[in-house]
Formats: sequence, structure tokens, C-alpha cells
Amino acid sequence: MKIQLFSQSYLRKLFTISILVALGVCSLNAQKIFPISPILPDGDRNENYAVTFTIQGAPTGTTRWLYATISGAPPISGLGIDFTNANAEGGIINQPIENTANTTTPYRIRVTAEITEPDATVHNFSKDYTLVVWNDIPAPCESNTEIALVLDASGSMSGTRWTELKEAIKTYLPSLNDRVTTTNNLEVIYFQGTTATTKYNEPFSDVDWQDEADIAESIFGEGAADEVIPGGGTPMGAGINRAINGFTTGAGVRRIMIVFTDGYQNIDPRFVETVNRICNTQINSKGDRECTDTGTDLDATDVLIYTIGVGGGDQPLLEDLAHPNDSYAFDYGTANLDQFFYSTIPAGFRGCSPRIIDYRNGMITNSNDTLTVIREKFFIDSLVTNLSIRIKDTSGPQVFDDVSNVAILRRIQTNSLQLYKDGVLTPFQPIITGSVARYFIEFPVGGDTAFPDGGGEWEVRFSGYSGTTYDIAAMVEDRYFKTALEVENTSSLYAGDKINVTATPTIVNQAIDSLTVVAFLLKPGEDLGDLASRTTFDGDVIIREDTLIEGQSRSSLIAQATIDALLEDPDFLSQLAHEERIVALTRNANGAFTGSFSGNENINTGTYQLVVKYRGNLPGYGAIQHLDNRWFYVDFSRPEEIDLNLTVANLSDGQNESKQYIYTFKPTNKFGKNLGPAQAHRIKFLVDQRFITLEDKLDGTYEATFSAAPNADPQISIYVGDRDIPVYEKPLDGADKNFGLSAHSGYVQSLNSSTPLSSSDNGIYIEVDLAYAFDNNWALELIGGNYRMNNNIDFWGGALFAEYTLRQRIPGSAGFYPRIAAGVGLFKPDTQDLTVALGIRPGLLYQLTPQLEFSLDAGIYTMPGPGYLLGYAGLGLRYGF
Repeated sequence: MKIQLFSQSYLRKLFTISILVALGVCSLNAQKIFPISPILPDGDRNENYAVTFTIQGAPTGTTRWLYATISGAPPISGLGIDFTNANAEGGIINQPIENTANTTTPYRIRVTAEITEPDATVHNFSKDYTLVVWNDIPAPCESNTEIALVLDASGSMSGTRWTELKEAIKTYLPSLNDRVTTTNNLEVIYFQGTTATTKYNEPFSDVDWQDEADIAESIFGEGAADEVIPGGGTPMGAGINRAINGFTTGAGVRRIMIVFTDGYQNIDPRFVETVNRICNTQINSKGDRECTDTGTDLDATDVLIYTIGVGGGDQPLLEDLAHPNDSYAFDYGTANLDQFFYSTIPAGFRGCSPRIIDYRNGMITNSNDTLTVIREKFFIDSLVTNLSIRIKDTSGPQVFDDVSNVAILRRIQTNSLQLYKDGVLTPFQPIITGSVARYFIEFPVGGDTAFPDGGGEWEVRFSGYSGTTYDIAAMVEDRYFKTALEVENTSSLYAGDKINVTATPTIVNQAIDSLTVVAFLLKPGEDLGDLASRTTFDGDVIIREDTLIEGQSRSSLIAQATIDALLEDPDFLSQLAHEERIVALTRNANGAFTGSFSGNENINTGTYQLVVKYRGNLPGYGAIQHLDNRWFYVDFSRPEEIDLNLTVANLSDGQNESKQYIYTFKPTNKFGKNLGPAQAHRIKFLVDQRFITLEDKLDGTYEATFSAAPNADPQISIYVGDRDIPVYEKPLDGADKNFGLSAHSGYVQSLNSSTPLSSSDNGIYIEVDLAYAFDNNWALELIGGNYRMNNNIDFWGGALFAEYTLRQRIPGSAGFYPRIAAGVGLFKPDTQDLTVALGIRPGLLYQLTPQLEFSLDAGIYTMPGPGYLLGYAGLGLRYGF
């Protein structure tokens, strides 16, 4: 069976015949069976199916229509298709299509017009089609689309970021316009200062998307009195609210919002992630932001929200805002903005048809400084209905055909752009707008049998000199091949976690096994917070948004401005560049492809990008190539794995006056990485549930200064990242109690029957220990004790234990903390020699007073030499000093 109807030999033959006709050498009527497209309308096995086949340019005679099933198992029952009209005009299908498998099935069928002339000469003209028979035909996609761009025009966007954003939007919108109808609506909203404004709110057709000047004037107001100039604060919530209110209501509309920002929201209304709502807010006594009005509930809005962030912006908040939660992208620089915006096109129409074939970038390099021809190939299947290819010259701000400038020699040569299919040059010409060239081809092409479908190899060729850089992307309209990409536990991924990936490709809702699926993980080369904490900035700090967020000190503004300045340094930015890890995914029994990236490599906080590429060849469809993107945030640390490196200073003299304290801490995770500066918004410091404003010392260290009344002993709680689970929770007077003296007593039981013990031996034990706490979690214990059994055998012993206390209260436990200790020591049973003992002791701790702790203990001592095993359980008290 010849799957690809458009081959090189066929084109050569067609070209030769065309020349002969043009020269008048011969005259030939071309026979065409309609429909020209090889993709028939989908069939529903439960409904009548009607499609008419006709033939043009055929000899006169009697026509009989035939068909055969080329592929698709099980076959359509019986003939499946009954041609009830056998005249020369066509064959008609108009009855239910029976599919014996009772499942959705794609078929390749061959339709033949058999024509018998009056002299009994028989001609057969055939055409191959794809027919998809659905068990339950899917609902059609929305007939109308509304898209809102909500763009940050605050002060921090000044300079390079603003220029890059405008260039990305000018590239993105024409590509988006290829995917929407002229009646679909575009709204462009800017938020800056204290509010948001609508710059454009019209149908897509109101802008000439091939005219860069018209795009710039319509979307940015360039050259006009209302040109958008960055400045002021970041009222992100106001922009989102305006977009939501601008959408129409009712069914049959797909509503897409894209939010772009480089900073932190600092003007009401705000997005509050705890309630998923846009509202006016205030900081409560615990330092949490809560709504002071009803606001807009984003869960109740039928809107797809995509968030794109750059610079030192609030990555966790942007991930929370995105809906669905894989609609988020972030990078520290602006180099990937084109890719971020471009990826929202198939994501926004998910469940319908657009999908990305591939997205690449490259640089032309050679040693002799001559023009070099670049060939970029893409492979698509025969079921696509259109193809778009976008080429962007990223060598500089000049446009393609500004050839008067010598620098343009380092750019793509406009007249070199050519498009090939299956190795043969096509007549398609690119649409050039500024530094972007686009091909957009719909199949079939104008009824031309030379392009009945798009299946096959497509190749873009262009020339440039060494140093020319570019990116290129291809997208198709495909209703049949779908993929789903999942990253496990994206809502709770922390540095060091294993990243599990599941990719599920289907065609016509059926699993596929004949594909190669490879996952690429792009991880931050460095942790921004840790890198910033270790980098000294010697330049001038410019605060571009002098808007103080409620609950934060001015030092937070300085810290954020410092990070923004560091991100302008190419050397600093290069250390954040993504590193690549590759895993080939393995197909499992349910048709999903799975794989994992080791947690030992994923030790940096920040946004990770996952790229999954699919390649293969499916019988009846041809080549399959596809790319999936996913961005997700990996957080700093779980609360229990954070070391605060806490120190406490008492600034007061005397006993009867109010005392002033400074708590200084520098949060680090289990990999020794610092949380870093400009993160005060992710930290809560509470004194008896009263929020204390922090000073940011710019090196990852934070200070909390507060006063306490004489003889007061308030509870100090510190939260980092997770605003519900404390990293540290301890009374004020307990902060510097490093030593502790303990006593423990309870029941002891032999757990074996080795002589002279038996399984019935039991008794009581008494222990005393001296502990030294290194921090809020870790301590060393020196333990001595006596374990007296009822058979008058005593064990005397001592041990050194390492103790870990998880300062996280167990839900429903009335305030107990879990604790575990393990160690090694020496024991002396009566009448026997000293022997080595290993011990483990889990327990629960309750803080009675700042100095006094109560514990419930249990444990085991094992003495491998004589084979003794003792279990014990009891109560303990520890006094801190």
C-alpha cells in the first residue's frame, strides 16, 4: 500500500506532464475523485453517514462504485458501506456504519470508480481515504474563542525586558492569528501603577498581522500619544479582573487568558492563592493575606489561565495562579519568551486540534565565512489538515531584508527561504513580518491533487553567514493524534525529589506502542536564592517600583532590586542556565510511557522545564513527530528538612524592664543551599501568633526584632515556605536552652529466650541523661541506666544517642512532637563481661514550660554478642538550662 500519496517520482511525472501540456504536445483530461482530501468526515456508528463521491474528467460510460478496506481491524462488518447510487455523478453513503468491535476505529479505504464505455472498454480510477468511525463521536470544539493578554507594564519592566516582551508579542500574535477565525476576539490589557487598562479589544481581523507597524501601533500604541510606557507598581489582580470581566458569558466559547509578569503583585486587588481568588486584601495578625471583600473566585470562572514569568518574579504564586496547573512557564532571562508564548497556542486549544511538531533553535557556524545552507526537517502524518512553520531570525533587532546594513550579512538571507516536501521544491512562499517568516498551508491545497494531504517530510532551507542565529517551530492541525503529559506531585515537589514522568500518546483514542518517546529535563544550573546569597553586588541598586508590600520592610524592596540588577549581569545569568538530563521513557501495559529523573540531580530550587519528544511511523498514517512542553516549580524544602542556623540576642539590661530580642536566622535546606534574599514574603515570624516584620540582610539572612514584657515567655514560631507547618516553634526562654537533664523510667521486657533470660522476664528501668541541642531539631544524649529484671538479673549500661525532634505537631495529638533517637553503648549484665549494645528510641515530646519537656518513650536495645534483646517503654522529663 502506498501511504504517502505525494512522492518525489509523482511530482516529477506531474511536472513533466504539465510541461508537455503547456507545449501543446498532448492533451490529457485529469481524472479526479472528489472529495480531494484523503480524510473523510468522521463517522458515528450509531448514526446515518452521508458522503458523496464524484469523478471529473472521466470517459463517458456506465459508472460502478467499489470500495475496499485497506487497513483497520476488525474490518467494517459486511461491506460496511453501501453505494446506493451508481450513476456517473457519484456514489452515496447514507446508512449507519457498523463496526463489529464496538470501539472507535480508524480505517484506510480505497474507493474505485469503475467506468465501462459503450465499446465495453473498462477504466478504473481509485483514491485512498481515511475514515474514522467513532463509537461515541466526540463533541465539537467551541465555535468561538476569546483571548486576553494581561501584560505587566510596571516599573521593573523598563529597558530590555520591555523590548523583549514587545518582540515576543509581535511574533506570537501573527502565529496565533493563523489558528483562529476572523470573528474571534483579542483583548490586550496592561497593568501598571495602581490599575489596569484595556489597550485593544477587537476581532482579530481588525489588525493586519503581516504589517509589523500596524501590530506595534494597535497593541502597544507605538508612535501614538497613548503608547504604553512601563512605570509604577504591579497591580496584577486588577489586570486579571479586567480580563475576566471582559469575557462574554455563556456556552460555546473558549476563554483563554495569558498573564505575563516579572515581579511581585504589590497593589490591590491581588491574587490570594490560599482561596484562589482575586480580591482586596489585608495582612492579618499571623502575617497571612486574607480577602477583605468577596472578590472573583477563579475556580468558578470558565477560563484557561496561562502564566509566564521572567526575572526574579514570584514563581510559586504564578504556578498557583495557572489553571490548569501545567499552564505555567518561567525563566530568569527573556531569551525563551517566544517559546513560552508559542507553546500557549496548542495548550490553549487542548482537546481540539493544534499540536507542536517541534521547536528548535540554532546557529550557523563555518570556518570560511561563506553562505551556509541550513536544512530543518519535520515529519507529519497524513491526517493533519494544515501545517504552519515559523522561522525567526534572532541575530538582532534588524528585519530580514534590510540589506543596506553590513550587519545584515550575519542574518538569514530572505531570498534563500524555500520549502520542500519529500525532497521536492514546493511553490509555497513565506509571509515575512519583521524578523519572522511564516508558512501556513491548508490541505487540500486549492483542489490541487499534487497536495491532497500533508503527510510526509517537510523541509525548510535557508542561507546565512556564520554567526546567524534562529529558531524554528512547526505546528499542525490534528484532530486524531493526542498526548497527555503528567509530572507526579507537581504541587509538592521539593529539591532532591525524584521527578516521575508519564506521557500517554493516543490516536483516535487508542493507545500507541510503536513510538519512541524521550524526555528531556531542563533543570536550573544554579539555585537563584543560593547564588544571590553568595554574590556581592557592587553597583547601584535602582528601585523601579517604590511600592512597599504590606507586612514587609523596605529592605525587601532593596533585596528584590538587587536580584533584578544581578540578573542583568550575563555572568550571573549564565550560572542559572538550564542543564539537560535525558531519559528514554518505557511503555507500560496501559499504553503510557513512564520514566524518572533521579532525585540526586534535582537539588536546585526553581522552575524546571520538561520536554518530551515523540517519533515513530504508524501504518495508515505515516510519520509521527510531536513535542510536549511542561514547566513546574521545585520548592526549597519541606519544613522538617530546613535548618534555620538560628541565633538569639537579648538587647536589654536589667530584670524589670521590657526586654528586646533579635532572632537572626539563615534558612538552608538539606543540601546546604540558602533560601536567599528577597524571600521575606515566604517567611512568617510569629510571637504569640503576632506577625513580626523581617529585615532582609541581602545574604540570605533575616532578622526579627521584638520586645517582650518582664517575665513574659511568648511562643516563637517560624514558618518558611509552608505557611501552615512551622520550621521552629519554641518558647522564648527555651531558645537558648542548649543543655538538658533528663530522667526516664518505665517497664522493661526481654524479647528473647536466650539463657539466662526467658521470654517471661520483665521488670523496670531507670535512666538519666545529659543532652546538648545543636539546633531546634538535633541533639546528642549521653545516657546511663539500670534495667532490673524480676529474675534478679541487672543490666547496667551507658550509651551515646543522636536525637532528632521534628518540630511539627502531629494532627490530633494535643501538641505532641515526634522524636527519634539512635545510638551505641556498653552494657554489663550480671556475672558477664561488658558487651556492645545498639539502641533505638522513638517517642513523643510535649513542651510543658519553656524549661520542662515531657516525653513518652519506647525503645529496643540489642546486644549481638550474648544475643540479648530488651524492649522498654516509659515516661520522661527533661529540664533545659
